[in-house]
Amino acid sequence: MPGRGYGRRGRKKLMRFIGVPPPYPLYGPPLPPQTDLPPVDVLPEEIEAMRLVDLLGLTQEEAAHRMGISKRAFWEDLKSGRRKVIQAIIEGRPIRILPAPAPPPPPPSPPPPHPPWARGEPT
Repeated sequence: MPGRGYGRRGRKKLMRFIGVPPPYPLYGPPLPPQTDLPPVDVLPEEIEAMRLVDLLGLTQEEAAHRMGISKRAFWEDLKSGRRKVIQAIIEGRPIRILPAPAPPPPPPSPPPPHPPWARGEPT
């Protein structure tokens, strides 16, 4: 929304559950690079979406459930990841996998209950 300072459209992105983090952060053509084009940045959730559907053969519904997101959000991750990978292959650009965001901190624990004498109840 304009004027709110969020800097993006739509709802806040939900935390995705990533089953297997990629072992290497950078893939690309052999060194030295043929081009000075910048790498294509792929998000961990896009890699996970492609792994679940294209490698493990899960349906999009099963994969979305595993990642803890809606089918629509899963489809967007899958579509975006596939587009980025094919772009890197066609243009001969390296693929850089960005690090996963840190999980949110746990919610604060509730305060301990007051003993009966502190509530004014007879003991």
